[in-house]
Amino acid sequence: MNNSIKEDSSRWDKAISVSNMGWWEADYNKEMYLFSDFVAQLLGLDAGKNEMSFHDFQQLLPEDYRNLFNYTSLFYKGSDEMFEQRLPVNTPKGKIWVLLRAAGGQDTNRCTGMLQQLSKEETSYMESDSGKRFERMLYWQNSISDALLVFLQEKDAVISVHMMLKELLIQFNADHTYIMEFDNNYTCENCIYEVSKEGHELIYEENMCNAIDKSDWWNSRLTTGIPIILNLSDIPLEGGEKLEWMKGRHINSIIFLPLLSGNDIWGYVGIEFATKKKNGNKTNVCGLHSLRTY
Repeated sequence: MNNSIKEDSSRWDKAISVSNMGWWEADYNKEMYLFSDFVAQLLGLDAGKNEMSFHDFQQLLPEDYRNLFNYTSLFYKGSDEMFEQRLPVNTPKGKIWVLLRAAGGQDTNRCTGMLQQLSKEETSYMESDSGKRFERMLYWQNSISDALLVFLQEKDAVISVHMMLKELLIQFNADHTYIMEFDNNYTCENCIYEVSKEGHELIYEENMCNAIDKSDWWNSRLTTGIPIILNLSDIPLEGGEKLEWMKGRHINSIIFLPLLSGNDIWGYVGIEFATKKKNGNKTNVCGLHSLRTY
């Protein structure tokens, strides 16, 4: 019986390796990854070595992707949610791009999935500026809401959330990031966390409930789960007082990402870019423009 299982496993490994694909498993207790032979070979591990520590794997990633992957790994510990992520990996044969698909288990400390090497065409796109911006935006759009909810349940929630907001500042080269929370009836919003770039003052008064209208231009989008990713010059006059207030603060462009809990929108992440910046803000926002109705 054991020999039959081993033979079936060997056949499976051979079958999926034809598609430049293999399996992997994360053990959060041991903080180790276990890889199929194909994945181990792809990553350049020595023959017969199919394990690697979390730390060692992260060292294979370019520095600006390590925190992104680390946040994903922490969130999917003990979760049965499916996730997907594209990552560049440095191997002995050079940099490759891989697609990760995986899901954890609520009653286990393991996460299991597939790893596939991207084709030359997909790799070329991911190496482009548009591809890099698109992948990072997908990461934040798909995982930040759930990750924040997990952090908010932790004892060190303040530290964890501020770390994530600081990471957003860095990743988007932004000036302000914050988290707004709606009340149950969507009649007011409250800034519960805020981080500003060095040299910039905080803009919201903590625990101050600001009255909102669910039907206005901003909230009719946010409360139905539609991100707002625009230059302020592209926002119509229906933006009203909030638009004028942002212009008065010399904001050039914004990213507002709705935050979900189940099927309910409980708030949004705000990312603001000041006018004084050169072309980076406009390029970032235009590059992400296709995601505004995601």
